[in-house]
Amino acid sequence: MAKMKIQEHTDDELEEELTVDLNAAAAKMPSNLSSGRQALYDYMEIPLEQLVPFTGKAQGKDFSKMPQQKFAALVKSVSEHGVLEAISVRMLEFNKYEILSGEHRFNAAKQAGLKTIPAKIYKDISDEKANIIFTVTNLMRREMTFSDKVNGWHRFLENTNRQGSRSDLKDTLESEKESLNISIRQIQRYARMYNLIDEYKQAVDEGKLTQTAAYQLSFLSSDEQNKALEYLPKLNEKTATELVKLSKENSFNNINTIFEKPQKQSKISIKKYAKQVLNSESLASLDDILKEALDM
Repeated sequence: MAKMKIQEHTDDELEEELTVDLNAAAAKMPSNLSSGRQALYDYMEIPLEQLVPFTGKAQGKDFSKMPQQKFAALVKSVSEHGVLEAISVRMLEFNKYEILSGEHRFNAAKQAGLKTIPAKIYKDISDEKANIIFTVTNLMRREMTFSDKVNGWHRFLENTNRQGSRSDLKDTLESEKESLNISIRQIQRYARMYNLIDEYKQAVDEGKLTQTAAYQLSFLSSDEQNKALEYLPKLNEKTATELVKLSKENSFNNINTIFEKPQKQSKISIKKYAKQVLNSESLASLDDILKEALDM
């Protein structure tokens, strides 16, 4: 298949060819090989002092930490039963190992006083492949904030695109339905919203802004997003769409026309209302009643 970058294709083309049920998206990553060939990873107990956190984290846009209460429960479990699921690492120079997945388990093991931890060691993998393993395993977590998904899927597509092949993306997004179910279209929407300033991502996390409104806002420049920030309580899909229209028309300085429109005056038919509340005698004197009311 000819190598083509993902952004050269429309959403519809990708949706048709690459509909995804993603669970362990690492299916095409290094794995055990059969038929007598050499395995691409080993299992062993590794001393904690030889482990270092993943060095390819995006500064300021890393995945959120496990809530303190859940982490405390993890430490308790590790203290009583040990680490039941091996972490994933790759070997660095000088007898050090980089954690690709399982940093919470690693920290819990340290707090529980363990000396070693079971680990799956990947051999000879590129930085791009390591980055994908790190990203996908975090995206498979059950509790994810909106910001986690936006930053994670942007990171995932960025690393996949570096490999330059459309087939790489399809191969990487293999299906295991029980963990994660997502389409290419939705992945691209999340990646698009990476352009949002942090205040809007946080607003979605806190339920103060909808994802549909956030998606529209992602088409604005950072400067335009900052100008619209003071109107956050009034931002919804409709007003966000109107902002995008202003941006396309190079009229964003008229932003106040969207949020400060005069309220429509409600209308009422006095005569129609009078017929409902007045008796026939009073209706005959309606003009006099209205004049008196206006004078008052």
